Amino acid sequence: MTKLNQTNMTTPIPFSLDLWNTGKYTAVYRNGNPARIICTDASGSAPIVSDDGIEPQTHRRNGSFFLNDAEDPLDLFLLQIPEPEVRYVSYGWVNEYAKFPDYAFHKTIDEADKRSTGDRLRCIEVFVREEVKRVNCISASTYLDQ
Repeated sequence: MTKLNQTNMTTPIPFSLDLWNTGKYTAVYRNGNPARIICTDASGSAPIVSDDGIEPQTHRRNGSFFLNDAEDPLDLFLLQIPEPEVRYVSYGWVNEYAKFPDYAFHKTIDEADKRSTGDRLRCIEVFVREEVKRVNCISASTYLDQ
């Protein structure tokens, strides 16, 4: 198999129901098109049902397309979903005092300095955690080796 042409995508790996159930992977067909997994517990020898946007498709537990023992464009593969990028963003500044709490946030350190009193111990910068969501797209022109 070859790497997909997106820089933040991983190399597709053979489908594994155990890996799929971790929630850390998205499914694609052998031809590179996205696969929407509908269920993984259907009765019979093809418990996985996917939607290719045209009609439901059935697959064996290993992701192979039910109607074909040979390699098929509808065989399932997995792509690892990248972990979200985490960054910390300044929320503002708070003055700390020994005798009483100060819950006022100030946008700048200069503003915190102007509103402080002489018994301030220190000025603390407060950060918030922010997750940057990355969206992965698979174009119709992205294919795996067949």
